[in-house]
Amino acid sequence: MKIKIINILLLIILGSLPLGIYAQFGDMSISYSQAMKLNPALTGFGYKQAAHLYYRQKGTSNQPLFYLMHASYAQNFAQERMSLGLMVESHQTQGHLLSHNNIALSYAYRLPLNQHSYIQMALQAAFCQHSLHWEDLTFADQYNTMGELVYPSTEQAPAKQNYYYPDFSTGWAILWQKKWVIGASLAHLTQPHVGFYDAEQEAINMHFKAHMSAVFPLIKGQKHKFSMSITPYFAYQQQKKNKQFEVGIYLNTNPFVITSWYRQKIADSKTLGIMFGVNYKNITFAYAYDIPLSAYKYMPVQAHSLRIAYVVRHLGKHIRHDKKAWGYAIPTY
Repeated sequence: MKIKIINILLLIILGSLPLGIYAQFGDMSISYSQAMKLNPALTGFGYKQAAHLYYRQKGTSNQPLFYLMHASYAQNFAQERMSLGLMVESHQTQGHLLSHNNIALSYAYRLPLNQHSYIQMALQAAFCQHSLHWEDLTFADQYNTMGELVYPSTEQAPAKQNYYYPDFSTGWAILWQKKWVIGASLAHLTQPHVGFYDAEQEAINMHFKAHMSAVFPLIKGQKHKFSMSITPYFAYQQQKKNKQFEVGIYLNTNPFVITSWYRQKIADSKTLGIMFGVNYKNITFAYAYDIPLSAYKYMPVQAHSLRIAYVVRHLGKHIRHDKKAWGYAIPTY
């Protein structure tokens, strides 16, 4: 009876994901992966508690264009079958001309499917701010024929240069047989309007993501001894006509993590990424770099990121499928 109820819930969630998805990719066009950002249902997924600090910079080889700063914390309450998470983000353009800041709270609840599997469902609520620093902008009509900035602009400033709004997301994720992680999420459920000139015409519409990954042990080491596993993963997202897929693989050793991935926005940019990380007890230090593969005519875009994570994976004796290695089944870079 319990399994039937779970199946019904799963069908409801899947059926709630619409086929028509609209919006732009991300804030400031920065692609990155962190559990709660990828899918709210990954909040506290497979660990007791975790804290992340993350910095990402994207731009040309000599001029950064976008910046991202991220901090998050998640706590798994194993006996209550629930997890809570807090996430704070700040997206900035070069010169801080345009910025997006948000703080989000995630709640996830899980139901067992069998001894080694469960489904976790989540809701995420965020409070967001969009800001435009009009006084720092320059326009073509301000320059003379010598390229000197001498004239006042005739461009009309928007009446409202700061927007504050709530935003909501949902998702589900399944841990299957201690190895596979499969999930999907839907962001911007209320499709908030944030246009500086015509808010009714400038909606942040829905953003669909799906992901699948698994851990395959190669060398099983005892405590404090060498071990090795690989984690292949696949992710897909869509917003209106914008589609992006990503494939990658982790090589997890003790104490190193090496990752490579390929990302493509269909009919657009292609990127090859690498990440190298070092684990020390419960702490991971990692650096990632995106190598542009597309032949941009004017400015090939690249990205650098630094990440520090503190993760306690032990969930207690009442969680039978606790395995240190499978925590890497969730792609993070």
